[in-house]
Amino acid sequence: MLLALLLALGAAPATPLPGLGETAARRPVAVAAPPWSSLVRVQTEAGGRCTGVLIAPDRVLTAAHCLVARLTGRVVQPGRVHVLAGYDRGDFTAHARGAALRLGPGSDPRRGGPAGADWALLALATPLPGPVLPLAPLPGPGTAAMLGG
Repeated sequence: MLLALLLALGAAPATPLPGLGETAARRPVAVAAPPWSSLVRVQTEAGGRCTGVLIAPDRVLTAAHCLVARLTGRVVQPGRVHVLAGYDRGDFTAHARGAALRLGPGSDPRRGGPAGADWALLALATPLPGPVLPLAPLPGPGTAAMLGG
């Protein structure tokens, strides 16, 4: 998701990113160590699953298309979104439900775009423990990035 946001906003790296592509090896990370400890699993009762990032104890940033029910094509109700902190292969350390959500201006989650607007801010009913990853200025072109999720 973060990579999609960076690419949509023109921060595409000059060289291929490690861990991406058909031949790239995936490797586990220490989910309790920063910055990975700020990543959360966002899943809906309609069956969708995505990665999000905890940007405040009660706020998660994720992709808007992740909150669309496949069968209906509609955005799910916030209370039907579950956020799992410390998620690692089926285990997690904390859980919270969504309370409210806001989509990026101009977002069309049914079609998954446009890329620069395919984001959602999910307010949580209860705060989650753990570190947050504050929003920062976008890096410049050519900045190395890593895909996590």
